[in-house]
Amino acid sequence: AVIGLENTKDVVQLDGMYGQGIGRYINDWRGFGLDAAQDGAGDITALPAFGGYAGFQHFWNDKWSSQVVAGILQVDNSAGRGPTAFHETQYYSINAVWSPTSVFSLGLEVLYGRNEQNDGESDHATRLQAGVPVLLL
Repeated sequence: AVIGLENTKDVVQLDGMYGQGIGRYINDWRGFGLDAAQDGAGDITALPAFGGYAGFQHFWNDKWSSQVVAGILQVDNSAGRGPTAFHETQYYSINAVWSPTSVFSLGLEVLYGRNEQNDGESDHATRLQAGVPVLLL
């Protein structure tokens, strides 16, 4: 859902999902086999998964904007999956974008991500990126 706040150019973005055996529909998980697993009895069990994100975009003026985003994805893969199997990711970002014309923008973004395995082991990474999208007519 995308919600515009009244009398402003601010935008709130919300998205969420939950289901069993839906790993193939989640872009970050496609190809990782997170739809189903064998349980202790050897039966195939659909893995429950959920995720979502929230974002807020603020237009400072007609040339500057910023956006903050937080997201999470999680799968309950305790049925027959090993200790190093994927369990959860968290994602956070903040950016600033300068758009001096309608066909040129320059952006700078900081991203942070955390990944956790079934056994609780986790790792994280931080990234700084810049972008120069140009609209080609």
